[in-house]
Amino acid sequence: MTGRLKVTEKVCPEDWMWFEGQCFFFSERAANWITSQEYCSQSNGSLAVFKNKHAMETIKRLSGETEFWFGVRYVGNEWKWPDGSPVTETGIAGTVYQGAARGCGVFSAGKFTFDVCTTTRHFMCNKKSPAEY
Repeated sequence: MTGRLKVTEKVCPEDWMWFEGQCFFFSERAANWITSQEYCSQSNGSLAVFKNKHAMETIKRLSGETEFWFGVRYVGNEWKWPDGSPVTETGIAGTVYQGAARGCGVFSAGKFTFDVCTTTRHFMCNKKSPAEY
């Protein structure tokens, strides 16, 4: 009886980490929310989007104690992801409705919080993995 071993290699750019078909990048430099989103966009991604609880829990483990910008922003009286869709995810939606004064998403010590968008901090990008073999 012969068997085959299927090897799956996930491909992400250098310095990016693969997780469930996505590539994540944790910056070493600090920037404000807009500059962080621009960096992520130039890398064909966006500030990190967490649309399921499993992804949120994994990012909590990976990020440690560092604070990172992620992709939620208060736009037009509504909290939105970078693609313009409204924030409805459990674990984020319950904490975001504190007003626009702190209008950009921060992931801090395993929790979602919000701050003034002009504050500089590290940031987290994600994008679809370019290939799976």
